[in-house]
Amino acid sequence: MRKSAKIIVMDRNSNILILRRSDTHPYWPKHYDFPGGIIEANETSEEGIERELLEETGLEAENISLIYEKKHLLGFHRFVYIARLKTIKPKILISWEHDQAKWMTKSELLKLKMPIGVDIFYKKTIELIKDII
Repeated sequence: MRKSAKIIVMDRNSNILILRRSDTHPYWPKHYDFPGGIIEANETSEEGIERELLEETGLEAENISLIYEKKHLLGFHRFVYIARLKTIKPKILISWEHDQAKWMTKSELLKLKMPIGVDIFYKKTIELIKDII
């Protein structure tokens, strides 16, 4: 089963971190996304999302909480986590996978146009932000 996870990172003022995939990213280049990725076989989903967050942003978060888990019939197992930071808009050290990092309010984030053919996992994460944050 292929496991992947995303994390919604919020700062102390409830700004949400969003990344933009670089034009060389193999999937959905120039689309917005949240930190996350594939969970390695030897990792728990929480270990994997902590590793992905550090690799993609340079951030380490405490109090990471699982807010969504879904096993799909096609062999995908997806997780969405949330983390609230104690600081306001900390500096992000983006990886090669991304070319931008932005801190946005919930309303700014929800106003972003959903691209045609968007990653369905990104769409699900937006729905979670809309419904529970």
